[in-house]
Amino acid sequence: MRDKAVTRTYYVEQLGFSAVGEYDNYLIVERDGHQLHFFTYTDLDPKMNYGQVYIRTNAIDNLYRSLMARGYGSTPMVGCRPSLGVKRSSRCSTRTTTC
Repeated sequence: MRDKAVTRTYYVEQLGFSAVGEYDNYLIVERDGHQLHFFTYTDLDPKMNYGQVYIRTNAIDNLYRSLMARGYGSTPMVGCRPSLGVKRSSRCSTRTTTC
């Protein structure tokens, strides 16, 4: 995240999360048992973004559907599934086919 205040406002006011942890360079928001963890990266170029959020959930598909219903993003989920030996959790991405 480039700006913690902007990120917090967006996730809390637009997407219905609650801020549950806030530190100098770190933000945690949560909704329905899903946690999103952000760290400050002021030089972030969104066009070159390699991933700036840690998602902690046991129901990534439910989280994805709820975010899409609120108008978040436009990248469809591409068959996210766990890699061999990796429990399905926070490592899914909308741009990959494995977790």
